[in-house]
Amino acid sequence: LPDEVLGFYVYSKQIPLSELSSSRKDMGYSTVTNFNIIHLSCHHKAAEADASLKPRKEEWEGAMLRNSSSLCNNIFPVRGITVSEDVYSLQIDNYWVTLSDTCG
Repeated sequence: LPDEVLGFYVYSKQIPLSELSSSRKDMGYSTVTNFNIIHLSCHHKAAEADASLKPRKEEWEGAMLRNSSSLCNNIFPVRGITVSEDVYSLQIDNYWVTLSDTCG
């Protein structure tokens, strides 16, 4: 059993909830995944390594390579039974912050 949080790469974008609406308040998110799972700590280490390359790779550019060349812009965390609620809650909060930062 994993002792740390796992997550699967996802690609999300903001979309209108109705084709008839142009209001920003009627927007939602569409999210897709190939369900490629990674330890969050491994993703962060790989992102740091990518950032030190010349030319530099952005976080999600490198993640796309680790995600079978599929677009991704976030990681949805999965809670294992040995992961505390506090640790998992922090990762869920990070997911929503990243979603907001990348999709508006």
